[in-house]
Amino acid sequence: MTKQLNMRQKNNLLIGNELAAEVTASNTDFRAFVSIGSYLPSPGGGRRPSKILNAKNQDKIRFWFRKYEIHKDYIENVWDVTDNDLRNSSFRNEISSLDELETELGKYIQDFSLMEVAWKVANPFP
Repeated sequence: MTKQLNMRQKNNLLIGNELAAEVTASNTDFRAFVSIGSYLPSPGGGRRPSKILNAKNQDKIRFWFRKYEIHKDYIENVWDVTDNDLRNSSFRNEISSLDELETELGKYIQDFSLMEVAWKVANPFP
């Protein structure tokens, strides 16, 4: 069990790939997920970081964190998911460092090695 993101996970975040993992839900009728990602602040909203790992402006990258639960029916039936469908949801952005992101993530998941690129996890909500 590890409470730190490994280099591969950090590199994925730095180039704009989201990571996710399924965690224990509060109810057997629900599934719970945590997801994390990055963005570059810009006027009018954030934008994706460069896919080049050693690109300029990496010191300006900010991170976001989301934890939520969704009823199993949404996943089993491949229904569209909106914010209103989420339960026990929390979202935080403007996280300024990987250390701060790891602290936030550590509140919800014990083993960071479970974090995979989001498309590998049945993560139904961006």
